[in-house]
Amino acid sequence: MSHTLHLFNPWHDEALAANVQFYSPSLAGRKLAHVLAELPRIWGEEDDEYLQLPESGRVKDLLSPDWTKINSIDPWGWDNHVVEIFQRLGAPEALLPTAEQLREIRHLSSRANVSELLVEDSEYLLFARPGVIPFSSTFCRSMQEVTAALEPLEGRAMLKSPWSSSGRGVFPIKGTLDPVAAARVQKILQQQGGIEVQSLHEVVANFAFEYHALPDGTVEYDGLSLFQAALGGAYLGNLVAHPAIMERELCTLLAPLAAGWGIAETELPQLLHHLQSSLAQLLSRWLHARYVGPLGVDLLVTPTGIHPCVEINLRRTMGHVAVAIGHQQADTTPLQLLQISLDGWQLVPLSSAESLG
Repeated sequence: MSHTLHLFNPWHDEALAANVQFYSPSLAGRKLAHVLAELPRIWGEEDDEYLQLPESGRVKDLLSPDWTKINSIDPWGWDNHVVEIFQRLGAPEALLPTAEQLREIRHLSSRANVSELLVEDSEYLLFARPGVIPFSSTFCRSMQEVTAALEPLEGRAMLKSPWSSSGRGVFPIKGTLDPVAAARVQKILQQQGGIEVQSLHEVVANFAFEYHALPDGTVEYDGLSLFQAALGGAYLGNLVAHPAIMERELCTLLAPLAAGWGIAETELPQLLHHLQSSLAQLLSRWLHARYVGPLGVDLLVTPTGIHPCVEINLRRTMGHVAVAIGHQQADTTPLQLLQISLDGWQLVPLSSAESLG
């Protein structure tokens, strides 16, 4: 019987930014990969195999798997570095993406594509209803373009490097670009070739829709993910519960805001379903089968409405992990918080009152 080989490579986004085959992940990234090597068991099959990298990152310290028993490889995300790891372990080329596929994955994973996706919204699938706010996303390739993008936003913006994760490479601007911020922008432009300038909004809560892109080009919905983030955008953890509880929790949070958005509280589930299905259509049309695998879209709750596409993560996310755990739970199990650290992962009991505050 053939199985899938899983690998948790949490430095994936940093490897995309580096864009070199012989990339050396940070010590924290190597430790996290070592400690959480078994994390994919949450969504993997019982007989699958799980590769644990040593903290040193030295592939030569690993025993190669029996490739005659492996019919697919499922890393956290595909990049040049992870392909190099599997090549050194003797993986058949048929199980690995080609150089062209890797270039496409890197291109599609850039934050430039939030702006590109908005261009695809020609039918106004996202915005043609109350409760969804217009927003600005401009991908800039020079300091002059950054300055021009900031002008209509009156200096209030969220700036994002093309490839980063968990809040790293993301920082707000609340006024003019001071010398420190300007130097940071210039460094990102030099190292990654561009930077995204988004309109800045007051944050009430963060959530995401988790999907899978299929080989036939369709995008299939996996579930709703609610997560906590610090004011600067750093990831803190995901809520975990049965899907029905998760949607009810989000609707409860949105209820006090609904009247101000011009909709009834009873219309909130319909609004969420509209956004979920509309994004699936847009993603399918935009990706056009150029990517197959898990992906997620982050959304933002503000006092004036929902920002429907803050970020696109073209890889597996902690939201997918939380959704997978939630599908395994009863609809009477209380909310929990999934926390990730260098000590491993744990589920912490959480009351509804604490959930998204």
